[in-house]
Amino acid sequence: MIDIKIRSLVITIFFFIIFYFNDSNSVHHHERPTFNFTQGTEFFWKNRLLIFDHKYYSKYLSNIKTMECEINNRNLKIFFKFSEKYYHFDTKGIEKNLTFKLPFDVSIIGYDGELKFKSDRFVSLKDIILIVDKMPMRIKEKKFDKSC
Repeated sequence: MIDIKIRSLVITIFFFIIFYFNDSNSVHHHERPTFNFTQGTEFFWKNRLLIFDHKYYSKYLSNIKTMECEINNRNLKIFFKFSEKYYHFDTKGIEKNLTFKLPFDVSIIGYDGELKFKSDRFVSLKDIILIVDKMPMRIKEKKFDKSC
C-alpha cells in the first residue's frame, strides 16, 4: 500500500516537473530565445542581410562586385561590422537601425529577421549563395530571378 502511494507521488512529481519546466529548455540547460534582428527597420520582410567581420572585407570585395546580379536576385544587403557597428558594403555608411551585437564572423539574417546562418570563420560568397538558395522562401522566388 505504501509502495503504491510513494510510486503515485513520484509519478505526480515527475509530471509536475516536466509540465512546469516545459518552456525552460532543460534538455539544453540554457534558454534558446529567438530574436528578431530587423523588425522596425527598412529590411524587415524586404531583404536578407549578410553581415561579415571587417577582417574579411578584402576577401569579399572582388566577389561582391562580380556577383552583383546573384546578390540582387537574392535580395541580399551586405554589411561589414567594425567596432560593434554595421557598415553598408556599398556606401560604407553606418546603418544606425542595426543595433544588435552578433559575435559571429559571418551571419545571414532572413526576411523575417531571424538568424539563418552563422559561422566563426570565413565563408565564400558562393557558399553563402548556396545557403540562401536552400531557404524555403528563396526556392519560391527563383522564378522571378533576372538572368545573370
